[in-house]
Amino acid sequence: MTVGMRHAKLWTQGKGVLGKIPGKWDPMVSAIYWNDKFITGGSSGKLYAWAGNTGNATAGHDGPVDCLAVDTKGVLYSGCSKGMICTWKFTGGKLVQDKKFLDMRKFDEVDAGVLSMDFTKGTLLVCTRSSSIY
Repeated sequence: MTVGMRHAKLWTQGKGVLGKIPGKWDPMVSAIYWNDKFITGGSSGKLYAWAGNTGNATAGHDGPVDCLAVDTKGVLYSGCSKGMICTWKFTGGKLVQDKKFLDMRKFDEVDAGVLSMDFTKGTLLVCTRSSSIY
């Protein structure tokens, strides 16, 4: 899958299919493969779970979903430009927010927007827009 300002393209060997979302297109800014599905984060703060070439939206953040990560236990995390990190699960076949996990504004007073996340030895590493790593 590749994503961008005006596309989400799902690839098979040699060719791609353009993705569709109901309503107005939301520029995609992050993507990950989780639980046998592609998940993308939109600039509107919504997360999309893709079934075939259709993205089903779930409200999640107050700002763009700049990064997605999965921990060693298989939990999906999303981070947004406003500094909030949330966890997600599938319930009844739909992507739902499990909880608001961490508010980076408590740690980073300059610019707490979450640019990237990763896990090492079970520990969450977070890089914020102020170039700080926690």
